[in-house]
Amino acid sequence: MQYFPPPQTGGEQGVREYTRPTNSRKLKIMLQHFRACVLLLILTVVFCCVAYPLTLLCVGKIAFPNQAEGSLVTNDGKEVGSRLIAQPFTAPEYFQPRPSAASYNATASGASNWSASNYLLRDRVARQLGPLAKYADGLKKGQPVGPDIEAWFHKDALGGKPGIVAQWANLHPGVARNWINGDTT
Repeated sequence: MQYFPPPQTGGEQGVREYTRPTNSRKLKIMLQHFRACVLLLILTVVFCCVAYPLTLLCVGKIAFPNQAEGSLVTNDGKEVGSRLIAQPFTAPEYFQPRPSAASYNATASGASNWSASNYLLRDRVARQLGPLAKYADGLKKGQPVGPDIEAWFHKDALGGKPGIVAQWANLHPGVARNWINGDTT
């Protein structure tokens, strides 16, 4: 027997018997805790992986039906694109979209992680913007830049050394190979 001090609120000093829990009692307590943890895990998974996403889907489809379906653009009942993903346009009357790392394929949309110093990105942007670029000021204000760049290439000299294209190709063989093969990606 073990003696305990009297309660702080006053009263008589009592004698209580302390018995150590048996193994079966320990097992019962452990199983109660385990059952509570498993139930909490199941409830959390059901809420976070089923109930919450379904609630957001239902609210989205009811409140924003067009956006929930991908903001699709239809022409004569046929889906022709999305308002959210850029489309490749080549006609001059259309606004030219930003360069796409996935060739404007919606199933592969994502970033290329190419920085502005990447020659592949610079080459692709130059191909798309070259025909559109014009001088902003100076004697040739409003005139296209492309012919002057072509003349610079035809002059074929950089820093007094002939063979500007060969110098560039030696510095960037992968881009040059893609350029020769016509691979614009």
